[in-house]
Amino acid sequence: MIRQWIDLQVTSFDSGSRPDNKSAHTQLLLAFPVCGQSKSHYLRWWIFTLFVFMPAVIMLHCSIQAPEMQFTGEMTTLEREVLGTYEQMSEETWMLASTRSRESDEAALSAEKQRVMAAMRSQRYNRDDVDEFKGKGYVGETNSGRLVLRPSSIPRDNPDLLALVTDIVREENGDREVIMNRVIELNASLQKTDQKDVAAIFSKMYQENSPGGTWIETADGEWIRK
Repeated sequence: MIRQWIDLQVTSFDSGSRPDNKSAHTQLLLAFPVCGQSKSHYLRWWIFTLFVFMPAVIMLHCSIQAPEMQFTGEMTTLEREVLGTYEQMSEETWMLASTRSRESDEAALSAEKQRVMAAMRSQRYNRDDVDEFKGKGYVGETNSGRLVLRPSSIPRDNPDLLALVTDIVREENGDREVIMNRVIELNASLQKTDQKDVAAIFSKMYQENSPGGTWIETADGEWIRK
């Protein structure tokens, strides 16, 4: 389909249907045939580069960007360590997910790294459901970095919905635990740190990235709605 479109543009140009005032780029391209190749050959190359190759490169660059993480306020040294490691893990995961790596390449990763990649992919897969349930008040963000079910907010006549929310909460908390433990393992200084402090940092990140309407547990245990 793309080749047919390119051929049509070249044919139109060669037939003289285009206006005489060609662009400077086209004039330059046609003025310097290389190694005896025809002008049509280089015109096809130029059209392919401009309309197919370059947009594909731009789209690939955009696709490998890790999800944006919001964290307001001035960060402490511990917060910078934790979130810096988390961002690096996220970027590596999305980079691998955005390239056509072979299964053998992924199998060469350590078992722990594969677990983290699976956890981050699972989080991304469940994100829309998690955000929807937060906005509707079905779940809340605790001050320990975990998601908690609020069954009283779920319609009693919809047991299937309750089962779905319960499963999503279980999966999300499992993924969060894998990720948080890996961040601690990758930083020797964090291993001596109270795990509650690290969990509080993740809690702040999850709460700040939650949509409006989310129930949030404050540091003193009070529940408020965002």
